[in-house]
Amino acid sequence: MALKVKINLNADKTINTLFSIFSYIRDEYKKESQQRQALVTAPHPDPYEVLGISPSATPEQITQRYRDLAKIFHPDMQGGNIEAMARLNEAYEQICHEKDLTKN
Repeated sequence: MALKVKINLNADKTINTLFSIFSYIRDEYKKESQQRQALVTAPHPDPYEVLGISPSATPEQITQRYRDLAKIFHPDMQGGNIEAMARLNEAYEQICHEKDLTKN
């Protein structure tokens, strides 16, 4: 009889763990969905906001963030979005142009 109780306790822990994992995944998906929606619907946002970086970010950080977002929003990817990718490209080009101007 004690064995059954122990198994049931372990099953409850497993269910709680799985519930926590699924809740985390759901929350992350919601964040990503909100980010996608904001990226598509924002009128003319600050290019740093579009990429989700600070203006003091290094060129390597800017490039890495652009590549990470491009993997998500590229039209050839599942769930990709042409408008979002266009905004990413525009923001990245604008930031690169600004960084080049400040170097000279």
